[in-house]
Amino acid sequence: MTVLRHAFAALLLSTAALQAEVPDLVLAIGGEPDTGFDPLLGWGAYGNPLFQSTLLKRDANLATAPDLATTWSLSEDRKVWTITLRGDARFADGSPVTAADVAFTFNTAKGAAGAVDLAVMVRAEAISSDTVQIGLDRPWITFAEAFYTLGIVPAAAYGPDYGRNPLGSGPFRMVSWAEGEQLIVAPNPYYYGAPSPFGQITFLFTGEDAGLAAAQAGVAHMVSVPAQLADAVPAHFHAVPVQTVDNRGLSLPFQPPHEVDGRNIGNAVTADPAIRRAINMGIDRDLLVEVALNGHGTPAFGPADGLPWAGRVIRLPMIYRAR
Repeated sequence: MTVLRHAFAALLLSTAALQAEVPDLVLAIGGEPDTGFDPLLGWGAYGNPLFQSTLLKRDANLATAPDLATTWSLSEDRKVWTITLRGDARFADGSPVTAADVAFTFNTAKGAAGAVDLAVMVRAEAISSDTVQIGLDRPWITFAEAFYTLGIVPAAAYGPDYGRNPLGSGPFRMVSWAEGEQLIVAPNPYYYGAPSPFGQITFLFTGEDAGLAAAQAGVAHMVSVPAQLADAVPAHFHAVPVQTVDNRGLSLPFQPPHEVDGRNIGNAVTADPAIRRAINMGIDRDLLVEVALNGHGTPAFGPADGLPWAGRVIRLPMIYRAR
């Protein structure tokens, strides 16, 4: 098998609409979440949850930085986290963020059928208005990843429709959401962090081809396009390389032919490990990148190539930025 790492996201940025003091911004850079904007069901697990704050965050160099938390410590037996919260955090409706909201978020997320793995957590408890303790059933240092990814929700306002009407203490608040069409957000006036350089931000859920057409028409300022369209740069836009973790691969059947539930599966040729090894060694990855991705990618030998634990260096793929 081979995996191709490529420039899946090509970002386009127009200068025309970025000259006001607090300009609005229109983006077409990806799809909308199937389960809405509920962090307890997985929203924000791979990046900033937009509407919600997290306990910790990572800076541009991936170093740990405080968000809602001001101090955090682990007990000597490594089973109890104690976290102190900042005192100026407020949800977008003006209500304060308390340790009770943090405890509610973690306890509710543990019982939710979402993507958040809190299996080792016993319980989160607010021991004061600004301090929460989270107990684990055994030492599990990677539990701390939830501090970076789990957005905090208000205990008083959380319910079944929360994902469609999110309320958080993050940098933005929802203005409107037309599912399948667009999402409009504006800065949270109570946000404790640096103010947004933009006013209203509109996310268009157009798909890649339509997104590029929106940029060409001057409707969108930043657009994600597939590698095959990365050279179709509209006027007033230009390409900039960025690194992604997206990849493409060839999947081969490993099992010999047989029947399962009335269906024939497997393949007599690719079931042979020697043949799979020969394909892996003989395939021209550089040619695949040039032909399938118009050269906007990097040959790879596995899905972890270029990541910190892979020990490989990859080229930067292509994006677009304003002149």
